[in-house]
Amino acid sequence: MKSLLKNLLQNYQKGIKQNKIQNMMPEQQNIECEYKQYIKISGSTYPTDYPYCYNIILGEGDSEEMIEWDWNSIALWRLKSKIEPTAEAKEYEFPFGDKVKSSISNANKELIKYADAFLCGNLTLFYKVRSEQNKER
Repeated sequence: MKSLLKNLLQNYQKGIKQNKIQNMMPEQQNIECEYKQYIKISGSTYPTDYPYCYNIILGEGDSEEMIEWDWNSIALWRLKSKIEPTAEAKEYEFPFGDKVKSSISNANKELIKYADAFLCGNLTLFYKVRSEQNKER
């Protein structure tokens, strides 16, 4: 499971690195991106949180402060529902036993498929989905 999570995070980091390279001017090779993106894996098996699930969270800004990341992030399934409205988009069922590997592998595939623009620095759809989510609050 650790190697699957590592692979998931490496895909994210690869996207960010590619974006930094694409956004650099030849004379500005040491300048970092102006924004701070992050990815979190959030889940719960607490008894009152049944049915147990986890989410891949995409965000911008401070990922350490709860209020910040809560308002500045979205779950991957929200991007999926925007990109493919007819596809089933929801939290991932929390896996146990033999289902862990396939669940993480599926989440990784969906991260690459639906969050590719976000990972490469195009935050247009991310901003739109985040705005719609926050209007619902």
